[in-house]
Amino acid sequence: MRTYTILFAQDIPHYGSVEIEAKNDADALRRAKKYWRDVKIGAETWPLNDAQYDSAVSARIVLIYDEAGEREMAHDVRLDDYILLQARTARDERTLDNAKAIFEALESVMRWWAHTDDDEMPARLFDKAHCLIAKVNGGAA
Repeated sequence: MRTYTILFAQDIPHYGSVEIEAKNDADALRRAKKYWRDVKIGAETWPLNDAQYDSAVSARIVLIYDEAGEREMAHDVRLDDYILLQARTARDERTLDNAKAIFEALESVMRWWAHTDDDEMPARLFDKAHCLIAKVNGGAA
């Protein structure tokens, strides 16, 4: 029998709170975001000191190596229902926020298209697609 090395990982939420003074609600949000930026560059104390191990998510196998440690035979295998995604831009974030509706609209178009001989897309499907595209592009829906 062979021996393999398995690297597991999971993300454990950490919580912590700080107090800030602000003029109003909008200023409190602005100062909270600034505080976090300062934490990330080391200008403020790290506030997240309460690990919630029972709330771990994104359990996964990062890598499995063969017994010689030379050959990677598996990587990035999900072990739970969570997915870590990064929205690199505001448009990416809006796309992720609207992914379910975009998929449903596409399914509607495909169902309609499969059952028609007409080359013209119904106005309601066009309008639905147009609204979703506007949402993703940052416009009003």
